[in-house]
Amino acid sequence: MLRGLVTAAIGIVIIVLPGLTLVTTMLIVGIGLIIDAAIIALPILLGRTTPHLWKIVLTREVVQILAGLIFIFHPVLGIEIVLVLLGLLVLFRGILELIVLTEAQTTVHHRRWLLVIALAFIVVGIFTITGVSLGTEVLIDLVGVYILIEGLTHILSAFRRQSFQEELAQYETAILSHEGVSLPSSLTQLDKPQPRTKRSFLFPHLDTDKYRKIVILTPHPDDLEGFVGGLAYRLSGEVISVIFSGGDKGVWSKEYSVMETDDYIRVRLEESDTAALLLGVDEINYLGYLDRSVPMDEDSIRKVLAQFEHHQPDLVVSFEYLKRFTPYPHPDHLATANTVRHAVARYNADHALDYVVVSTLIPNSFLDVSGVRRIKLQALACHTTQADLNSLIFPFLEKLFSHLWGIFVGADYAEGYRRIDITRMREKLDNAQ
Repeated sequence: MLRGLVTAAIGIVIIVLPGLTLVTTMLIVGIGLIIDAAIIALPILLGRTTPHLWKIVLTREVVQILAGLIFIFHPVLGIEIVLVLLGLLVLFRGILELIVLTEAQTTVHHRRWLLVIALAFIVVGIFTITGVSLGTEVLIDLVGVYILIEGLTHILSAFRRQSFQEELAQYETAILSHEGVSLPSSLTQLDKPQPRTKRSFLFPHLDTDKYRKIVILTPHPDDLEGFVGGLAYRLSGEVISVIFSGGDKGVWSKEYSVMETDDYIRVRLEESDTAALLLGVDEINYLGYLDRSVPMDEDSIRKVLAQFEHHQPDLVVSFEYLKRFTPYPHPDHLATANTVRHAVARYNADHALDYVVVSTLIPNSFLDVSGVRRIKLQALACHTTQADLNSLIFPFLEKLFSHLWGIFVGADYAEGYRRIDITRMREKLDNAQ
């Protein structure tokens, strides 16, 4: 509690005190660092506390005292250090909030706040590290606000810890006296899952029962499962998968590195066949391109048009074609997306046609996949040639975006899509020619 009060007081002084210079601010910060370190280190040195990690804690406080001395006696150097360290700390804090957003079992309301906080920290951190001119007054206020937030965090943590200890003490006393008493609220909240609230979509959602035939066009054999798996499983109509590239360069295991290209592509397409059984995909068509060699030309557009004319879809699903609005601008993804875009623009359907893109940062339609995400991941696991990639990188990114889109629709997990106005898209393409 004392640590939090002192830290918050220093933050308030820096924000409120008029006419502060950067040198004076560094002096205050240096004194604050030394006081903060002393509050933690003195009980350890006096033997009044025995934390398990006392050596690490004591080392950290010694380093903090040295940093405080630098800020006091070399304020100019301290300013440069503060800019870098503060930027890194704020950026790391934002990344940490994103990890909490992804991994923690929190309510949708709490995830929304985590998202806002994470984005704010990341933006401020990047601005500070890259040396964007914030101005002296803004920089001083930024330092003060950060210190104030740290102090308030310590104070809140102390209150929560004290409240929990009081509840736990009452519980233990009641147990010893054989009195019937309920568990402390802190424990019951941890042990008992909260009831699921009724879903309410704040944004348009995809009606999976509306479509009779769906064509999903993806760059690589495992992209349907990873990006569109929930939608593919939920669709009640006939689902056709069109794969542009055989993914022959996606070799993550020595076992497959000795295989011929055609043999490896065959293995990857067989994995797609296995995954299709889980997701209910009715047909898979491979267009014959190699990895990182997918073109965006007249031939590729004609191949996609042939698929449309043969299957007569009422829903086309592919990838975001605007490079600045996709989190994964892989060349095959962009080539596939723009090929499909031009093919849809040329396709003269004699029935209603909807066109949506995935892997987009600006979705306007969502699909709650909370109940089917497990099946989606099982289908992705069928791609054993990609086991290393899918076990290290993709799960976190998929979970992050699924949680993120879930925030917008009040669901645990969701897939986000951008519904394209085909008429407007045609007009833009015509004007660009």
